[in-house]
Amino acid sequence: MNDSLKPDWLRRHLDDLPEEIDPPRDLWPGVAQRLTGGSRLRREKFAMAAVLVISAGFSLFGWQAYRNAESERAATAVMIAGLLAPYEQAGAEAAARWQALAARLDPQTRSLFSAERDKLDAARALLLDALHNDPADPALHQLMQQVMGQETDLIKSGTKVAGYTL
Repeated sequence: MNDSLKPDWLRRHLDDLPEEIDPPRDLWPGVAQRLTGGSRLRREKFAMAAVLVISAGFSLFGWQAYRNAESERAATAVMIAGLLAPYEQAGAEAAARWQALAARLDPQTRSLFSAERDKLDAARALLLDALHNDPADPALHQLMQQVMGQETDLIKSGTKVAGYTL
């Protein structure tokens, strides 16, 4: 509103007012606290809530990852057992055949065949360990089949020497 448009009574009252009015107390500490204190407390609460939500989220994702890994480990163990079962079964059958054959061999021949069979057993054990670590390696499966074939040949040779059929 322009000074010329103000009515006389308003102008008189405005002129009577002091230029500045001192407050009865210092207001700045309360204003400062409202500007910084209240919002700071609010920010801290928000930050703590955010940390809790993020922690809960990471915990949930970690737990799910652990469960998925656990089921994958179980499935892998079943798969490996299925792949290695024929080799283990063939080894048990060869051991039974060897025991029956060893009883028919003379001690000197038996010790020669036993030394060769011990080498094949050691090779089979190493290959089984390697297959547990890498069950999909075709070279390891090929080597295992070669060892099994050599063991079969050894038992066949022993039966010929003993004049015995299994």
